[in-house]
Amino acid sequence: MRPLSAKGKTDVERMASFLARALNLGGPPPPPPPPPGSTTTMGTTTTSTTMPDGDFTWELNPVPSGDDLGIDIDMVLTGGRAAISTRANGANSPAFVLCANAACTTVDSNQILTGPNLGGISASIQIINDQPVIASEALTDKALRVTLCTDLTCTGWDSNDPLANGGGESSIVTINGLPVIGSFASEVDGGSIDIVACDNLACTSSTATQVATDVGPVTQTSMAVVGGLPAIAYWNSSRDDLEYILCLTADCSSRVSNRIDGASGEVGRGIDMTVIGGFPVMSYQDDVNDTVVIARCVDTECSTASINQVAGSSNVGTFTSIVGGPDGYAWVAFYNATNTSLEFANCENQTCSIVDFSTVDGAATGDGVGRYMVIVNIDGRPLIAYRDDGTDPGLKTAYGG
Repeated sequence: MRPLSAKGKTDVERMASFLARALNLGGPPPPPPPPPGSTTTMGTTTTSTTMPDGDFTWELNPVPSGDDLGIDIDMVLTGGRAAISTRANGANSPAFVLCANAACTTVDSNQILTGPNLGGISASIQIINDQPVIASEALTDKALRVTLCTDLTCTGWDSNDPLANGGGESSIVTINGLPVIGSFASEVDGGSIDIVACDNLACTSSTATQVATDVGPVTQTSMAVVGGLPAIAYWNSSRDDLEYILCLTADCSSRVSNRIDGASGEVGRGIDMTVIGGFPVMSYQDDVNDTVVIARCVDTECSTASINQVAGSSNVGTFTSIVGGPDGYAWVAFYNATNTSLEFANCENQTCSIVDFSTVDGAATGDGVGRYMVIVNIDGRPLIAYRDDGTDPGLKTAYGG
């Protein structure tokens, strides 16, 4: 998940916008109906019971680097430790970090993957056959760039462009031992999303399938493997709702699409998706109510979902990340823009109607900490990689216990 910054609305503007939508007085018409084949799944939204004193404590560790890391973060596990992709701000290139242990107190590799027009924007990672594969958007031509490392520590690498225009908001999963990438082209068909199924690890040849159009000029996406098939959830900024596609084939030439949430308008920013109990579970922001929301699908196609407001203290959730905990309930990391802090929600049941909260890191000044983050479950404990925008900006990790 690689969300954008929040909309800068005042409370008065938010209320006026809400009332205009609710009463449809002098404003734009309601969103159009879902496209053919879609199902609008507007389940009843409930609000969590808050238990503010969580049991988690956090070990915070900065990741040393000669560059400014931590924008556009993704993380996967390999051999009981984390591998992280991010953007090196100074070099305008992807960066790769391989943690040396579960808490990521030290690293075995910290590489800036320099090269012509690499960019590193919206970097997303998978490890396949002990080789990191990183999908990102190229700097100048907005191509989808796939960077394949020669070994697990990424001492060497090479890059290819499987899609000339459409590397934005890249998400990558592994299907049948090969990379499958979701990418966004802001200038194609009103904003379009493609699924790119690579024929080899380097993605020197591939099949691209356009799966959504009229998504809007910006979006955020998240991919997961659902029932052995690629699935993508995304914020449709033209409709201000959250939508989901389950591919029925590896290249997504056959698929099922559903609208997950959009009843209040302006939902879906900060989208992240995981799989718990075989079904998709998503975290994202309801921008009308300034809340973090969890949607738990009842089946792989997400024909309907239980939707629950998890955190609503004020201006939270423009960045979120979700993973399943050891009890089968969700862990959610999210950015609190009011306190400029990184927060953690430990769900106590499947729908996340009961939640323990804890502050992970709130020490920074300026834009604070947590505007970019990703969470994983490593041996039953949460590990969060995130951006610190304080006086010494860069990549940090938080290990919970």
